[in-house]
Amino acid sequence: MSRIKKIITSERAFSVIQKPISTEKSTNLNQFNQYSFIVSKKSNSSEIKEAIQQIFKVKVVKVNTSI
Repeated sequence: MSRIKKIITSERAFSVIQKPISTEKSTNLNQFNQYSFIVSKKSNSSEIKEAIQQIFKVKVVKVNTSI
């Protein structure tokens, strides 16, 4: 099964990623290269991954979500 890489526009990327979370817990996770963001409820994990990679030019290994 081949995976098709979905490319999103920069406008869509910025609508998916709304703002970073800066709490004590999220700040402690930064030392392990784990970052927390508030994202759109309409987005899924793959859209979040692509948005982060496009905005910050990094390789995302894993995305965890919580409602």
